[in-house]
Amino acid sequence: MIVRPHPGPTHQSNLRLDWEVQFFTSRGFAVVDVDYRGSTGYGREFRKALDGNWGRFDVEDCRTVALHLIENGSARRDAVFISGASAGGYTALRAVCEDGPFTLAVARSAIVDPERWTVTAPRFQRPHAAVLAGGDAKVAATKVLRPVLLIHGVEDPVAPIGDVSELADALDDRQLLVRMIRLDGIGHYLSDAATLSAALEAEVEAYLDVLRDAGISLGLTRFDGQGRCVDLS
Repeated sequence: MIVRPHPGPTHQSNLRLDWEVQFFTSRGFAVVDVDYRGSTGYGREFRKALDGNWGRFDVEDCRTVALHLIENGSARRDAVFISGASAGGYTALRAVCEDGPFTLAVARSAIVDPERWTVTAPRFQRPHAAVLAGGDAKVAATKVLRPVLLIHGVEDPVAPIGDVSELADALDDRQLLVRMIRLDGIGHYLSDAATLSAALEAEVEAYLDVLRDAGISLGLTRFDGQGRCVDLS
């Protein structure tokens, strides 16, 4: 199961066809989108709850959802992942900085330091960014407890790659870096179809590695570009 905090951070999960969701469900994964405290669409009080609590309430809500689905038998305890982009990437990284149900985190175009984001965010978003983060908000490699896959555009002006590269090096030293994928010529958004496809393939391969190590087989196959059947499990 893949838990996905939305980007934003005070955005919401869109109730529409999502091809990224289809990519994972067609490969045997359940996908759970979480509208955590701070999401829009539930009233001002709910949205303002995240002020000063970014990296706390969003993580708590994602963890609560995951634990609920584990307890009711909808997900395997040893095969729950968290994945997010931009602000969602920040939530995913913070989620593996504490004990919990997540086996691996995937962070794409992730914000690593909310304080830095107050000056790199689009100008209209900076006042909002300033009220979100509380103290000790930066993702610290020393606090990360689970493996992490990082995917980041080299030309990202919103979440500078330097922050992510520094985190990647520190995680590598602790043997918690699955991989750091640097995307040349790519900014904050993976809008190019080929780039997004490569990122998703890397993400699913990271999940499959965890499942293989745990002895879990999805029993899935697909055809490659040469018409050959490839075992995904």
